Amino acid sequence: MTEGDKLFLQCKSKGLPFFKWNEWIAKHIETSLERAAEFKKNRLNNMVNRGNTKLLERIEEKKLKESIII
Repeated sequence: MTEGDKLFLQCKSKGLPFFKWNEWIAKHIETSLERAAEFKKNRLNNMVNRGNTKLLERIEEKKLKESIII
């Protein structure tokens, strides 16, 4: 089943009249793209935050080792 077929079935199941299908499908696609963009943005932010945390942990670990040696 193609994505178009799935959207067609969703339109029919919602009881939308034929003349509103294009508007509903366009809105559905736009919303899906916005959600995907937000997901990517959040994922990238999480990756950056984890990287920063690891970097800070390594710096602290290095400082601790240096203080033990001295």
